[in-house]
Amino acid sequence: MASNFDLPAGSRVFARALVRGTVACRSELDAVLSTHAENWRISRMATVDRNILRLACYELTRTDTPSSVILDEAIELARRFGSDASPSFVNGVLDAVVRGAGGPGPAQAEVSR
Repeated sequence: MASNFDLPAGSRVFARALVRGTVACRSELDAVLSTHAENWRISRMATVDRNILRLACYELTRTDTPSSVILDEAIELARRFGSDASPSFVNGVLDAVVRGAGGPGPAQAEVSR
């Protein structure tokens, strides 16, 4: 499927690592997300939102990519592929994850571009 996109080799390698890592750590990521998604069970989340959250949570906890960049990209994915409510939902959960991890907690990313 990655062959359908025109990506530099380094980006393709990074994307594969993120996807493989996310799949391998799904249970652990779901536990983190469950802690921070108030009043939402993982199984009740929209599939697109749930998978964007898993991918972003993996990147937040396993890479040195700045959290603000990860949140911005996750919100853009939610905007493009999710429902109207997805960008705000993804932003809120990921912001809680960042704050819960002891990070500085980015200001709420802009969701109304």
